[in-house]
Amino acid sequence: MTQFVHLRTHSEYSLVDGLFRVKELVGQVAQYGMPAVALTDESNLFALVKFYRACLSQGVQPIIGADCWVKGSDGFGRLTFIAMNQEGYKNLLELLSLGWLKGQDGDYALLEWEWVVEHAAGLICLTNVACFREADDFEAHETRVCIHDSVTLDDQRRVHRHTPEQWLKPQEAMVELFSDLPDAVANTVQIAKRCGVELTLGTYFLPEYPVPEGMTLDEFFRQFSHDGLSDRLKAAESHGQTLDEAAYRERLDFEVDVILQMGFPGYFLIVADFINWAKNNEVPVGPGRGSGAGSLVAFSLGITDLDPIRYQLLFERFLNPDRVSMPDFDIDFCQEGRD
Repeated sequence: MTQFVHLRTHSEYSLVDGLFRVKELVGQVAQYGMPAVALTDESNLFALVKFYRACLSQGVQPIIGADCWVKGSDGFGRLTFIAMNQEGYKNLLELLSLGWLKGQDGDYALLEWEWVVEHAAGLICLTNVACFREADDFEAHETRVCIHDSVTLDDQRRVHRHTPEQWLKPQEAMVELFSDLPDAVANTVQIAKRCGVELTLGTYFLPEYPVPEGMTLDEFFRQFSHDGLSDRLKAAESHGQTLDEAAYRERLDFEVDVILQMGFPGYFLIVADFINWAKNNEVPVGPGRGSGAGSLVAFSLGITDLDPIRYQLLFERFLNPDRVSMPDFDIDFCQEGRD
């Protein structure tokens, strides 16, 4: 019989105060016979996919959440938000994004109360955090906290934010600990039952690249690629090089067809966009390396500066319809201006 569910745990992705490796956390929860667990790392969802997959493999219900810092009139305090449903999950993503983009103060992503109110639908707010596996792990945990805070363990002035009790207790221990408040323990199970977020894994989600009115993304991609190749051919001619335009056009159409078939035109346009922006704003960019240098489309769009036909480089090493995987350009930006 389920008596208790941990709704606030921190993994190694909470750099301030978490020791758990994600798979260890889920494995111990499964060993305790708990049907669900929430991972609520501080101001981030970096472990989300790893956590979600680990839970599914162990037959444990994943509950998605995060510990957040919220501004108040006299400073700021920490609240835990967990997502009940898809709406809550999207609101949690929005709050974390707002915290880092608009509320960041040093190492903290602070939330304004009005943001929380605006994005509260589908979220549950709640107390008790588990940061490490066993009570004996407390000293190692405190060492990690001290490293983050740049203080020593024996510093008498350091702030003690944690206790040896913040380990992942089994259900029996939590029931005994809250024997005077049995409803508090029972409510964790009820909250877990209210939560159910499903992630879509294995599907690529790219930003929509803006195209001229009256054109589809595929049409624009083909035209943009051929226009870029025209610029490359003119540049070669100005340097006294005579290239077989028909062979280049044929190779370009072949690559464009493959890219369209695999559904990746937006990826190439997005990469070309930020690389050419860098070049136009005096941020040095490498000429291209790795298998991506074998793409004439990449050369035409300015992603790379190596002519794959001249150097007999194979496009199939970069993209192959028989082995569908996301393309991956290796890009080198100068450290000056990279940000």
